[in-house]
Amino acid sequence: RSTLFPYTTLFRSVSGSQLFQLNGPRGVHVTSNGDVYVADYSNSRVTKWAPGSMTGAVVAGWAQGSEDWELYYPYDVNVTDDGNVTVVDYYNHRIMEYKRKAAPSSKALLGLKPVIFAGGTGSAGLGALAGPQGLYVETGTAYVADTNAHRVVAIAPGGRDVRIKAGGAGNGASLSQLSHPSGLAVVDGAVVYVTDSYNHRVVRWGRGDTVGTTVAGFNGAGNTFAQLNRPREKIGRAHV
Repeated sequence: RSTLFPYTTLFRSVSGSQLFQLNGPRGVHVTSNGDVYVADYSNSRVTKWAPGSMTGAVVAGWAQGSEDWELYYPYDVNVTDDGNVTVVDYYNHRIMEYKRKAAPSSKALLGLKPVIFAGGTGSAGLGALAGPQGLYVETGTAYVADTNAHRVVAIAPGGRDVRIKAGGAGNGASLSQLSHPSGLAVVDGAVVYVTDSYNHRVVRWGRGDTVGTTVAGFNGAGNTFAQLNRPREKIGRAHV
């Protein structure tokens, strides 16, 4: 542990599918009591790790597939204060929500009932997702980096009201476009910060904006302090 930059290794193991292992983890959410939820990408599950625990418990994704209780390469995860879990189900092109219920079922070991929040088979128009990755949940609205559709969408509770918050003008490098956005952060439901991965930049979109503003990453891919190289994943909570 560094005295200048202290850190703690939460999990140390070779990759695998046992409950004390992870395989290609992506998104992480830490609750106020210290529980760590991990989108265990290559194991197609989300696991919960209590403080000090050396093994996780499966809370979503009891097999790989497209049934409601299955996941296929989960990319990101969010947990609300009341224990509901939202998961980006990347390969199934959907957002799953696991709601707390009174009693656990055989599939929901921790008492979480799976429902499709948005996307998935049969969805169309703005409600159809294409390889989503990043997730940010604020006051019940899910903001999603719809990666292969090159946009960020806001999905209201119930999944019926979907609005474009950034991009949506196709794949490209102009400031009206995104190219494979990955991570995002949202401020007060109005300002969206996006890791615009294939454009090697982070862009800011305000309420009603039709073009973004570059806030990090200039002059294309590179390793100078003015550049980024395919930034990905979450930005973290933004403050203004």
